[in-house]
Amino acid sequence: MINRRTFVKWAGSAAAAAT
Repeated sequence: MINRRTFVKWAGSAAAAAT
């Protein structure tokens, strides 16, 4: 299972790339 911090970091990176 992915840790929440890792998910948040990945989500932030994905959001930045999608922006």
